[in-house]
Amino acid sequence: MKKLFLIKKSHYFFLFLYITLLIGFLYGENTSGGAAYDFSIISKAVVSFSLNYQETFKNYYDFSISHYPYYYIFLSFLYGTFDSFYVVKLIILHVSLILPFVFYKILKLKFGVKNIYVFYLPGILFLSAYFRSSAVWALNDNIALIFFSLSIFFYLKTLNEKKENKILVFALLNLASLALAAYVRQYYAIFIIFYFYKFFNLFNYKILFWYICTGIILSFPALKTSIYNSNLNYSFSFITINIFNNITLSLSIFFVYLIPVYFVKKNIKKIFIFYKKNLIILLLNTFFILLLFFFFDYSPNKGHAGGGLIYKIFYIENYRFAFFGILLIACLMISHFSILNYKNNILITLLILIMFPFFNMFQKYLDPFSFILIFSLFDNSVLKNSVNSLKKNIKFFYLYFFIIYVGSIWYYYF
Repeated sequence: MKKLFLIKKSHYFFLFLYITLLIGFLYGENTSGGAAYDFSIISKAVVSFSLNYQETFKNYYDFSISHYPYYYIFLSFLYGTFDSFYVVKLIILHVSLILPFVFYKILKLKFGVKNIYVFYLPGILFLSAYFRSSAVWALNDNIALIFFSLSIFFYLKTLNEKKENKILVFALLNLASLALAAYVRQYYAIFIIFYFYKFFNLFNYKILFWYICTGIILSFPALKTSIYNSNLNYSFSFITINIFNNITLSLSIFFVYLIPVYFVKKNIKKIFIFYKKNLIILLLNTFFILLLFFFFDYSPNKGHAGGGLIYKIFYIENYRFAFFGILLIACLMISHFSILNYKNNILITLLILIMFPFFNMFQKYLDPFSFILIFSLFDNSVLKNSVNSLKKNIKFFYLYFFIIYVGSIWYYYF
């Protein structure tokens, strides 16, 4: 009876969160800072595609958009049908609601249904300024993340399946979902390394053969776009020559989403005991941060934008040593979180650190991507402790991310 009451209560809670998103839509919420501007650029491409598809595809580079054009072609069909960006945006807002649902299905598959408080974790996405702004302004971030989350869901399905024919089906669905995510935002393609590594160690050559062949076929549209469109070359103009900048900022941004996982006393004790017994790893982390300190040159004076929450609070405000002090804590926490199940987690962490080699690094690249990733692909005792303690800590999760959300409102509106 109590469980049924909690389920009904959570449904009303999600209805409330949905209403807040609708209110954000009506008022043109732009708490990510750049969503409205990005929409002003993509809307021109959408209109052009609806008027002249072939000519627009040929000259897609002229719109200064670094992503593949397929999502904007899809939007052009919607715009051509309804002749209203208001309707297009409203449709994409509701499509974005698929993301919390898929995230819940992942959590249900991974942690089971006994812990009812897991049901509340997807609600955290509604406190993400980037999820909300992307939903309001019909950007491609949420759509790409929906497909990537589906790739995780089908990956987990392969792990739980015993019949070979069903494993193959789920593996191919995993690949198709990842391909769709990459065609919306290219950087998700890097996770093919993780999936192939896991499938190579888990399944037979028959499954790997079909996985590779299907992957080659799914790459044909990207090759066609590269040959007939100069947009790929334009995308390279966003690449940085200083990878240390991006590693530094990726660490600081990912740290923001990992902090709540360590709210549990058991997890705090674990990290202290771990480094007390592993002083060499502590020293290696310290050396790594010193290396980043000497090579980091990300600055607004050099044309860089964004940087993430911690960078904006500390580094830009000339608290450089405080920034790298926090970065050391971040590195220690992320290392601990990864090493506990190194065969699975270290590869994911490395992919996160190298998947955004861009001149400008933004918080939105890892939000809410990091939160979903932590509770889906990562796996260790720290995460299990956090999930088992949700009854006590779910309020702290919401409070923590609500403060960040309010901070983004304050930063961009006041």
